[in-house]
Amino acid sequence: MTAPLNRRQREVLLLAANGNSNRQIGRWLGITPGRVAEILSNAYRALGAADRAQAVAVALRVGEFGLDDIRVPEPPIEARQARQGPSVPVSRPNSARGHRATSGAQNGAQSPESSIRRSS
Repeated sequence: MTAPLNRRQREVLLLAANGNSNRQIGRWLGITPGRVAEILSNAYRALGAADRAQAVAVALRVGEFGLDDIRVPEPPIEARQARQGPSVPVSRPNSARGHRATSGAQNGAQSPESSIRRSS
């Protein structure tokens, strides 16, 4: 049986579910990584979970937060390039202006702010 999470436990677990480390969460919330670990530990206990992954799964199951609250991060540019093959321009035969199409792998890197993913 699970106990409901308090607001802080839910907030910290959701930030963890979005791929943030204890250090990133602590920086975001203005608390120490040790305090983040303590809050997560209390959340695990309330949910009857052994670790972060299980706590997220149980929280989803019991409705503490929903799938829409969890953001899937963009893979690094290198991973996208490996998956898509080399980024070589391909000409469009029917292009009136002769523009070249490129794979989406040439997008810029994410800003430092995007390394902390926070749901609204």
